[in-house]
Amino acid sequence: MKTNKKDHQLFKKECKKWHDILNLKNWEIYFVHGDTDNDCRAQLLVDQKSRLATVYLAEEWESDVVTELLIKKTAFHEMCELFLYDVTIMLSCFFASGVVEEEIHKIIRTLENTLFLKY
Repeated sequence: MKTNKKDHQLFKKECKKWHDILNLKNWEIYFVHGDTDNDCRAQLLVDQKSRLATVYLAEEWESDVVTELLIKKTAFHEMCELFLYDVTIMLSCFFASGVVEEEIHKIIRTLENTLFLKY
C-alpha cells in the first residue's frame, strides 16, 4: 500500500512527540517521504558527529496495510532507534553489528509493548 501526504504529516507529528518525550533535543531531525532500503516502512539515517538525523517514511509499504496506529508505532520505533543510537555505535565496537541490531530491536520491541501504549 502507498502512504500519502496525510500519513507523512502524522508520522512527523508522532516523531516530534517522541523526540520531546525521549528528550532527544541534542538531535536535529529532518523528515523525508520517499524510498527506504530493504522495503522497510521507515528508515533512520544518522550523522552522529553533526547530531543530524533524517527519518524516512516509505511511500510504498510492501506487506502492511497503512493505518494510523501503525504509522504512530513506526514513528515511535524510529525515535527509539535514535534514542539508542549512541549505545548501538558503542556496542558495535565490541560485538558484531547483526548481534547489536538484534539486541537493540529486542529493547525497542519491549518499549513498543510498554511505553508506546501509555502515550
